[in-house]
Amino acid sequence: MSPWSVPDRETKELMVNFYTNVLVKKMRRPEALRQAMLRELSEVKKRYGTTNPFSLAAFMRLGEP
Repeated sequence: MSPWSVPDRETKELMVNFYTNVLVKKMRRPEALRQAMLRELSEVKKRYGTTNPFSLAAFMRLGEP
């Protein structure tokens, strides 16, 4: 979930990576989200020249572990 609006492109990339980590790589959800965020942070830095985590910091995982 996200408590504020975030860009569609970064959201899509993050969610695709998250679900790939969970469903294909069989990671636990907390680690899957962490790895997806690290990957997206790297992509954002390449794309915009900064690691401003605005689009990633909005996401948190709620629910069962």
